Amino acid sequence: MRQKHFLIAFLAMLLCFASPAFAENVAKIGDTEYETLAAAMTEANKAAGNYTISLLGDNAEVFTFAQKSGVNITIDGDSNTFSGKITLNAGKGNLTFTDAKIAPANSQTIYLNASTAPNVTFDGCTLQGANKSGTIVYGYASATSNALTIKNCTADNLQYIVSHRQTGSNSVWVENVTASNMIYLVRTLKCPSVTVKDVTVEDAVIGIEIKNDGAGGKLTLEDVNINIVTYNGSLYVPVSGSGAGKSWTVELKGENTFSANGVAYTDNNWFSGNAGYKIVDLNPIKVGEKTYATLAKAVEAANAGETVTLLDDVTGAGVVINKDVTIDFKGKTYSFNEGVGSTGTESNGFQILKGNNVTLKNGKLNVANEAADKFYILVQNYANLTVEDMNLDGTNLDKWSKVETDQDSYVLSNNSGNVFVKGNTNITANNDGDKAFAFDACRKASYKDPVVTVETTGKIAGKIENSAKIIIKSGTFTTPLDPSWFEAGYSAKDNGDGTYSVTVSAAKIGEKTYETLAAAISAAKAGETITLLSDRTENVTISKNLTIDGDNKNYTGTMTVNNVNATIQNVAFVKGQVYKNKNTGSNAAIITIKECTFDGQGLDAYAVNLGGTTSIVLEDITATGYGYGLLQVPSSCAGLSIKNVEVSDCYYGFKVDYANAVSMENVKIANNVTIGIYDSNYGDKTYTIKGSTLNATTPIKIWERNQTKYTTFKFEGVNTIAALPTSQYAKID
Repeated sequence: MRQKHFLIAFLAMLLCFASPAFAENVAKIGDTEYETLAAAMTEANKAAGNYTISLLGDNAEVFTFAQKSGVNITIDGDSNTFSGKITLNAGKGNLTFTDAKIAPANSQTIYLNASTAPNVTFDGCTLQGANKSGTIVYGYASATSNALTIKNCTADNLQYIVSHRQTGSNSVWVENVTASNMIYLVRTLKCPSVTVKDVTVEDAVIGIEIKNDGAGGKLTLEDVNINIVTYNGSLYVPVSGSGAGKSWTVELKGENTFSANGVAYTDNNWFSGNAGYKIVDLNPIKVGEKTYATLAKAVEAANAGETVTLLDDVTGAGVVINKDVTIDFKGKTYSFNEGVGSTGTESNGFQILKGNNVTLKNGKLNVANEAADKFYILVQNYANLTVEDMNLDGTNLDKWSKVETDQDSYVLSNNSGNVFVKGNTNITANNDGDKAFAFDACRKASYKDPVVTVETTGKIAGKIENSAKIIIKSGTFTTPLDPSWFEAGYSAKDNGDGTYSVTVSAAKIGEKTYETLAAAISAAKAGETITLLSDRTENVTISKNLTIDGDNKNYTGTMTVNNVNATIQNVAFVKGQVYKNKNTGSNAAIITIKECTFDGQGLDAYAVNLGGTTSIVLEDITATGYGYGLLQVPSSCAGLSIKNVEVSDCYYGFKVDYANAVSMENVKIANNVTIGIYDSNYGDKTYTIKGSTLNATTPIKIWERNQTKYTTFKFEGVNTIAALPTSQYAKID
């Protein structure tokens, strides 16, 4: 029995010694496993095709490989570590590492040592060095004609991710990478194209170095954040360029931030390079001196009241605007491709919230062709909005326009605020459906009713919807215009070609209207009142006793008064004047100007220049911005009455050459007036000044024209006058 057991044990021992020792396989292609990664790659290299090699464990192989054209190899690390080194002596195709921890224990992971090499990609890998050493891709051969891509990776404690010390690759692309504790992120020589996008580099010595010894090229930086730190007592720069080559461009896109020891650069000192380098900012939108890649980010960054400027045509997402802001399109077009709006109704281009003051000017808004089915409203507005010299194109507002039960769309929808459509603004509605609205004024219970004023030289093509208030002053329209949309003096005109425009009356006498103020004056009977119905730019002559009531309309031009009695009231003069020639007729004119404003805007003239009158009355007047002053009386005037008058930003307040008696009550002359009262003593005259403030640089000055004539000043009530006249021809009573 013991012999039998011994025999069995002996035979088992022999079998053990006879069995071969199998090595553990480290890689596989499909279900076939290989003892080495090199063997798996050699197998894949036998025929053109796409191959995935999966690592079965950590790998530290060092080998040389020449990849054939048409062979594309992906090494799936399966979260294992590759600490080996592959020297690429020659080849083409594509070599990709994914899902691996790359730890270059042999100085480099990929060593390019041939004039041709496969395109190399690391995607979704952890790139880990030690003590700022190790390089992921290192090139030393001349004229390496391949593309290097590092994307979706983290990197730490390396010397380089990419270092090419000779002529470099055709391109280097680094995207969506977070790196820290690096010497360099990328260092290339003569590489014609380097792109770094969505990359953050913390605590680097130098972020990127380009040696421009070749024919030139381009470095593109997009949404890059690089912070460098002092290293061994020296501080370098985030991006460096050197070499003797020409025409290297550094393009900036998105939001790039460069800093040193945590302190951001405020200018282009983040870059150091010679004259062969040019920095070009390609961001299409600007606020102040800073540029932005998207309109939403630019609007978000703008301070209240700032201007956002388009530098190029842009296609981008809609924007919610909740601040005072001006968007100046500068002749460019913004095309929406994604909508904004309340939850479930994200179908607006702009959504402008209430309580803000917003201006859109000088450009075009539309919906991109590929996004037409997403949009219902081009501009949804709840704010005070000015649209000036814009082309609002709603042609692609197709979300509901083709739906049988709806068929509606809105280019400019207004639910609140004061809205002004002005300049040469055109609005074009969608051309589908029977409810394509160019604009509306829509009453909402929870908002103050909008008031939409249209005063454009452009065309409004589409329907108009109103449940609040619309004011039409000018424009060409493709829909009939409701009479309730017109103020006095304005009316619709059927052009006979399917369009409608606006007829503007200048003035009226009673209920009869006239196209010009001159025509109304010509038709008026003595003693009648002419009322302005619209702003006017016109020169007229008043040759009969009349009252001109401006009804607070703007008037630009000269109203010349002949030897008649005229009253001019409630006129807002803008670079306007009232004038009477001192040599016209007898001196019997009685001229009253009251409840008017004069805004000279730098006009070198007097606002009121009246010669040869019996009396002049100025009452309830404000005047500013005239190069000469508010009033000149160059010839005879029996009486001049000035009451409740304010003058600012003029050279003179009043220049009075002739007037027997001057009465001034509650007159205020600001300190930006040089001479308040400039009196010429051609004849004796008396000023009675009551309750007035004369703060001019020189409150009262006498132009000494006659040695026998005196000007007497009487003061009543409380007056504030910095200094009294010192002339011997001035008497203070």
